[in-house]
Amino acid sequence: MDVADVVVVVSAAVLIAALGWFFFGPRRARTARLEGGVQRVEVTVRGGYSPMSSGSARGCRIIAAAMALSSLSVVTNASRLRRWHSSPLPPAAAAAEPGAEPRTETPADHAPHSARTPEGEVSDRRP
Repeated sequence: MDVADVVVVVSAAVLIAALGWFFFGPRRARTARLEGGVQRVEVTVRGGYSPMSSGSARGCRIIAAAMALSSLSVVTNASRLRRWHSSPLPPAAAAAEPGAEPRTETPADHAPHSARTPEGEVSDRRP
């Protein structure tokens, strides 16, 4: 094993140990509050949004209205798609005989070609 192999193996071992510690390492335990026979736990998502953080019920109503409109939009679009039917495909061209090679086109097929006239060759190429 050369130096690069040793670096890769050590890096992999450190990464595996770090992931193991992250997922299975010790966590701070929290207890739930008991209110009226119901356990309550506050969960905070880092970088998340909590509609109740302002403490107003208006935020919950706005969120509920947005969710209702979103659901209405999804149902409306689903029913529109259910009624939509694509137009039939045009009839297929006559099938080639079995074993025939497919026709291919290249840019050279569409390039202007030189022509021959009684006076001589005429080229559409510019000098």
